[in-house]
Amino acid sequence: MKKPHLKKPLPRKMRKRAGFKPEPKKAPLKEGEKGLEEESNTLNLSSQKKPFSAKALKQASPMATPAPAIEAEKNDLILKYEELNKKYQFLLAEYSNYKKQSLKREQSFRKYEGLHLIQNLIQVIDNFEMALEQEVKPQNFESFQKGVFMIQESFKATLKSYGVQTGGKKGEPFDPTFHNALESKATEEVPPGHILQVVKKAYFLHDKLIRPAEVIVSQKMGSHENKQSE
Repeated sequence: MKKPHLKKPLPRKMRKRAGFKPEPKKAPLKEGEKGLEEESNTLNLSSQKKPFSAKALKQASPMATPAPAIEAEKNDLILKYEELNKKYQFLLAEYSNYKKQSLKREQSFRKYEGLHLIQNLIQVIDNFEMALEQEVKPQNFESFQKGVFMIQESFKATLKSYGVQTGGKKGEPFDPTFHNALESKATEEVPPGHILQVVKKAYFLHDKLIRPAEVIVSQKMGSHENKQSE
């Protein structure tokens, strides 16, 4: 038999002329770099493997839940829902009853909110009626007057117990927020712009004005005459 003819490699000079470039020599790897190169080679080899087939994936997946277990879980959830729904309906009925009762209490309070005040005022009216039934004579006039003053103080105490207060005194500065000026008089009894006389007192319920005071306001002497001459 004839031996196969093997082509000899071209010498270096002829390679340079033909345009062949020698492959660059790789630098020797260090110990740490050798490990990284081996890991990359193993990753490349693993990526080149064929993907799992449907049969393999089915075998690798966990076992499917059997139908009886699903049915039992469904029944359990239905029972829990019915129990929670009963609780919800019960709480809804309780809230509805509470709302109705609160509305009734509010309406009753508004209707009878002045009950205690009226009960106390009835006693004052009884005292007035007893005083008016007496026959007033010069001999008992002083005691009759004293009794009327006592009824007045009782009435004031009743109003005060409910937060009613009075305002407006002689000598106070005039304030249009709380005072209603009926007229003005020139006088030196009080400074100008002050209350000279209180015709009707102001009344407050706690800090709210119920009725302003009706007063006569002082003005500077001669100012009224100057206005008339002008």
